[in-house]
This record gives sequence, C-alpha cells and structure tokens, in this order.
Amino acid sequence: MPAKSKNENRARPGTPGLLAMFVAAAIMTPPSAGLGYANNVARSGKNGADGNPSQNGGSATATANTVTDATNSATADGGHGGKGDDGNLEGTTGGAGGNGGYGKATATNGNSGSNTTAVYSISNAFGGNGGSTGSPFNGAVNSPALFGGSGGSAGSYAIATNNLGSATSRATAGGTTGGSGGSGTYGASGGQGGNAIGSATSRTSLDNQSVDASAYIYGGAGGSVGGNTNSASAAGNGGMATASGTGTALGNSRVNVIISATGGNGGNVGSGSGNGGSGGLASLGTVTGSSNGGYVYVTGSVRGGEGGYVQRSSGRHSGDGGNGANENIKNAISGSGAYVSLTQNVMGGGSGAGGTTASGTAAGGTPGSGGSAESDLNVSGGETIGLGLVAFAHGGAGGGQNNATGTAAPGAPATANATANNSVGRAHATANAEGGAGGNGFNGANGGNGGNAIGSATGDSSLDGQNVSVAANVSGGSGGYVSNSTSSGSTAGNGGNATANGSGTASGNSRVSVGSYATGGTGGNVDNGLGNAAGGGSAIATAVGSSNGGYAYVNAHAAGGSSGGVWRSPSLLDVFGAALADATGTGSGGRCVSQATAGGNMVTGVTAGATAPVFYGFTTSTEAFANFSSPMRAELNMTGKQAVAYATVMPGNSLVKAVLGGNPTVNQNFDVGGKSDMIGLMTLAMSSVGASTNPFDQNYGMETDWTINLVQLANPQQHLLVGLLGASSTGDGTVTFQIDQNGTVVVRQTFLTFSAADTYFANQTLDLGAIGIGVPTNNLLSLSFTLSVTTGLDGASFDPNIVFGNSTLGSNPPVPEPGALALLAFAGAGMLLRKRRGCAGKMGPKK
Repeated sequence: MPAKSKNENRARPGTPGLLAMFVAAAIMTPPSAGLGYANNVARSGKNGADGNPSQNGGSATATANTVTDATNSATADGGHGGKGDDGNLEGTTGGAGGNGGYGKATATNGNSGSNTTAVYSISNAFGGNGGSTGSPFNGAVNSPALFGGSGGSAGSYAIATNNLGSATSRATAGGTTGGSGGSGTYGASGGQGGNAIGSATSRTSLDNQSVDASAYIYGGAGGSVGGNTNSASAAGNGGMATASGTGTALGNSRVNVIISATGGNGGNVGSGSGNGGSGGLASLGTVTGSSNGGYVYVTGSVRGGEGGYVQRSSGRHSGDGGNGANENIKNAISGSGAYVSLTQNVMGGGSGAGGTTASGTAAGGTPGSGGSAESDLNVSGGETIGLGLVAFAHGGAGGGQNNATGTAAPGAPATANATANNSVGRAHATANAEGGAGGNGFNGANGGNGGNAIGSATGDSSLDGQNVSVAANVSGGSGGYVSNSTSSGSTAGNGGNATANGSGTASGNSRVSVGSYATGGTGGNVDNGLGNAAGGGSAIATAVGSSNGGYAYVNAHAAGGSSGGVWRSPSLLDVFGAALADATGTGSGGRCVSQATAGGNMVTGVTAGATAPVFYGFTTSTEAFANFSSPMRAELNMTGKQAVAYATVMPGNSLVKAVLGGNPTVNQNFDVGGKSDMIGLMTLAMSSVGASTNPFDQNYGMETDWTINLVQLANPQQHLLVGLLGASSTGDGTVTFQIDQNGTVVVRQTFLTFSAADTYFANQTLDLGAIGIGVPTNNLLSLSFTLSVTTGLDGASFDPNIVFGNSTLGSNPPVPEPGALALLAFAGAGMLLRKRRGCAGKMGPKK
C-alpha cells in the first residue's frame, strides 16, 4: 500500500469501537492481488502532484467478497489533490488545487458455514482532500474564479448474509466520508466538499438470531478561504450525504437497523474578506427492517451541514455567513414484524456568523440562515404486538453578529409529527421538537430570537386490551445573548414559542395515556456590558384522550420560557412567556391534569394546576393558565371545563382596581398603585359532570404555587395580605381551602356545604403576618393556595377568586363615590365575580 503523505493524515469522523478494530485490521493487511473471493482488502489512491496545473488525486476501489470467513472488510482511501503552485513572477497568481480522488469500498460476506456464530461485513471509504490554491507573487491577488480542489466523493457498501448455522449477521458501512475541499488563498475561492453515499444490507434465515445493519455517512467539508482582500471570494459548500440500510430476518429473529447521514459543513472565512460556504444536504435512501415474527427496530437520522462562519474579530473580517442546510424528511423509514419501533431524527444545520465592516461601526456581513427541520412519520400497520413511532426535529442555530449595529440570525423552526395507527396491537407515538437557538450579538449587535417549535403526536388502536400511549415533547429555542456592548439599546433575543399537541384514541376497551409537554425557549442574557435581557417564549400544550370503555389518563403541561438575566445582576429578571394547558378525556375512568407555569420580575415562578376525574358516559376537560400582568383568562374559556386554575403574576393596576371595586372591605386594605405591591391574582374553579357514588370520581383539585423574591418588592416589606373576592356556586359538596407558607400550613378551612364556603370567601381579607417572617436567607417566599372540592352531584360548581400582595390593613381607606361610578366599578369586576360554566356534553349510554 503506498505511503501516505502528511496532508493525508486528516481527521476522520468517529467510528464505533467494534468497527474501529476491524478497520485497523484491514489497513494493516496487505492488499490482495485480485478482486475475487478475498477478505480484508484495503486500497489507497495515489496523491496528485503539486504544480500549475496541479494533479488530481487517484481513485481507489476496494472489493472484498468471501463465503468462508466470519469477518470481512474493505477500505478505500482516495488520493489527495495536489496543491497549486505559488506565483513565481512579478504580478502572477497562484495555481488551482487538484481534486481529490474517489474512494469506493464494497464488502460482501455470504457465509454459509454451519459452525459460524457471527458474520460481519464492514466497509469504509474516504474521498481524497482537494488541494489548496497557490499564493500570488508580490502583492498580486488571486481571482475568486480560482478554486481550491474539490473533495473526492466516497461510496461504501456492506453486505452480510448468513443462511446456515447459529449466527449473527451484521453489516456496517462506517466512517464513510467525502473529501474536504481545498482552501482558497488571497482572493481565491474554496473547493466544494465531496459527496458521500453508503449502504448496509444484512440478512439471516434462522429463528432467534439477530440482524444488524448500520451505516454512518458524512459529506466532506467545504474548503476555507483566508488572507483575502476580495469580497467576492467564497468558501466551498459542504458535500451531500446519502445513507441507506436494510435488515431482513426470514425467521423469527430480532432486526436492528441504524442509518445516519450528515451533510458536510460549509467552509469558513479565516481571515480577510469572503463569504462562508453553505452546509451540505443529508438524505436517506431506503431504510427498512423486516422480520417474520420478531421485533424490528429501525432508526434513520439526518443532520444538515452547518454554514461556514466569518471569523469573529472586530474590524478585520467582512462577508456573509453560510446557510445551514434545511432538512425535511417524510416517512423515510419503514418496518414490519410482530413489534415495530421506528425512530426518525431530523436536524437542520446551524448557520455561520457574519463578519464586520473594516471600521466595525456598522452592520457588515449578514449571518447565514439556520436550517429548518421537519420530521413527519405516519404509519398505519397491523403489528400484532405493537407499533411505536418517534419523530424528532431540531432546528439549526442562528449565526452570530459582530457589529455596532445589526441583529444575529434567528434560530430555525422545528416541526415533528408522529401518527401511529395499529389495527391489531398496541400503538405508541412520540413527537419531539426543539427550535434552534438564536445567534449571539457582540459589540453592539442584537441577539437573534429562538426558533419556534411544534410537535404533534397521535395514536390509535382498534381492538380491546391494546393500549395507546402518546407523548408530545416540545421546546422553543433559546434566544441569543448580547455581549460586550457599549449601547444600552442592544437587546438579546426572545425565546422561541412551543406548541405541543397529543391525541390518543382507543376504538376498543383499551387504556389511553396522553401527555403533552410544551416549554417556551429561554430569553437571552446580557452576558457583559450594556443591553437588555429578553423574555421567554410562550407555551401551549393540548392533550386529548378517548377510550371506548377503557380508562383515559390525560396530562397537559405548559411552561413559559424563563427570561434572561443581566450581567452581574441575576435578580433583574424580565418577563416569562405565558403558558396555557388543556386536557380532555373520555372513558370509563381515569383523570385529566392541566399544569401551567410562568413568572416575571419579583415572582420567579408560579405554577397553576387543575385536576378532575374521568368517568363513564361523560367528557372531562381541565385547563391551567399562567401569565404576567395581562388580563385574567376570560370567563368564556371556563365554559365546559371541570377544573380550572388561572394565575396572573403582578396583575396590572387597572385590572386589580376593577376587581376590588366590587369588594369594598378588601379594597380598603390594598393601596393599588401606591404603597402596596400586588403580587398575584387567581381563579380556582370546578364544575362537575355526571352523578357518582364512587369517591374517586368526586374529587376536584385546583392549586397555584408561587415563589416570590422579596428583594424585588417595590415598596418596603409590610404584611402578606390575601383578599378573598367572592365565589358563586351551584349544587352542593364539601370544600377545603389551604394556604402553605414556606412549607407550613398557615390557613386550613373545611366547609361541609357550598353555602358555608360562599360566606367565607365573600369580601374578606386574611392577614398572614409580616411578609418576611420565616422566609429563608435567600429571601424567597414560597406560597401554595389549594382548593379541594368533593361532590357526587351532576352540575355542581364552585369558583372563588383571590388576590394577594405586600400591603397594610387599612392602607386604602374608603372614599365615598357617586352611585353611578360604584356601579361601573362593580360591572368591571363582573367577569371574576359571577362565573357560571356549562357542563361538557354528555356522550350518552354506551350501546
């Protein structure tokens, strides 16, 4: 095998441990004289000579084919392109780089030995690197039309078959990488990264064995540019990658197929002018697994190449960052067997940062766009044991900006959809989506917003006793931070919004479990210097579960993204995103749970939660909502809900005044807009559907949990006052109201009738003592308000409203008002004082 030159010792992508051992063995084995039935074959192409013109690297083809050896491998390494000569006369430019050679490796193992316990077939191929351009002579500038050499392409194919004996059949196409493009210098452009393609095919004929097929394919990186004064020069684009794989068990054997393709990264601008290269696209060919009665696991993954960046150094580099590759994969993987698990992972490429102007005082280069990601997986099957799907999508990160003005690129959006319909077995569907992070702003630039994310998961089974489980897990991207800014106008990026939807249906008498979890992205920080932190993203979670006779457990959780902080002032917090969670369930039993988390300024977090039972013949709905300052959730939204918990952090003065206008006794204890700090306003409400004698079906729970930083109070610490603003009720039942302060019960009242509870909540102020008493040294006050209602009646309802804050009894003495104004104030509070919700629609008796 020819000796390798220095530039041949380049980094390779990681290879699995077992594979690495076989690759090493293959490289140390002398090449076979022929291409017939030989194992462990390695080939290397000849490197191209330097010059003007430089030479291309030689191709390499390695083919290994055996039917007698348990392990077989083939490795091919394309030769590198030669470097272009430097200019050697006055005013002459350098020469172009040579292209890298093609590498192709094929390993086939058709072992039929009766005593073989395992059959392995491994192939590895590497395209040669492109050569760099030569340097110009004595101040000359290379033309952007002069390119570094393109990276060589690579192809890798592994086939393993076992027909006899007790055996594992494993085929791996690993470490397959296109060559890197050659660099362009002093005005020249970078070469393109080499493309890569690979496949793995594995098969066995026997029962109770295993079949493994795996392929890891990487596009080559684009060539960089450096030392340029020509803004038209460009780094090379990353190479494309395509991966395929098939696993087949003709008997009752387990099948595992793992296939991955990664696009090459675009080239960077290391110094001077020029534009970053775009990331290469990644794609999947045929990716499938099948077994005649066994379990089948198939994973297909793509990752778009990242855009090249322009080196961040103020006043030195200009140019645009490269774009990350967009990735959109729909139903690219498949499988058949007794149980089939399919996982489809999609990641968009991150974008490159832009450069600066020579002066660094204005927006220079533009950051590239992050690559969006969409993963759609929709399968209808008849797998007797079960069908499980996972669709994952992650948007690419936005590129940074390094200027006195301008804005970093936003994170790219992500969408994941998984739908599993199984006519004879269990159905499981999971959708995971994450928005890309926003780019960071340096030296005066703004941070980029985080990417939005949407995830939807749906599961459906048809027969009795075949459970349905569904989960949607969604996170918005974090906002980019700002750093080293001397401008108070610099603003970090907002967190991305998150929307999660989960739906599960059992046509038969089966259990249904649905969970939707949405988390808004975190707002960007001010890392150092001046600037403004940003708010977190909003979150919406919706979960629906329905069973024709089975239990339904439905959970919806939404958390608004936390806000960013300011350098060396972590207590100066901005606003969290709003959160809304809705859960709806139908079945013979079960429970619906909704939970929403938000916060802002002095309230470092509030969680509102509502839970209600599901029982036969009715649909149950719960809702939780948490937000900052804006109006409470409207009465209209409570219609048809069996339990709601709404919490508003630091409600606005106009809202509080309207609410207190109809509660004169409470009103005189809060100096709104003056000496009082209004911390929170909440509604806790329930409305039953259907009559039941089962205690499990009679319990409704509503709760809000608060964490308050007393350092952030605008006014001196006073007393913790809780205003009870009235309640309306229908029907009857028992009510327990409890307040916990830093883990200690300070209020607990139990009422045997709704009328007694109505009286307690009517226009009363509770003084819980000095607001700082018993608070830990961290100055965080923890409060929990819990309302538990038990009723077996159809249409019973109870709905108190509560406000609390830092205030002093009698701080707002009553002032006589004209009658008309009093009526107007009372009307403004009507939304919170007279809520009546209709029951959810009855399903009627089961036929």
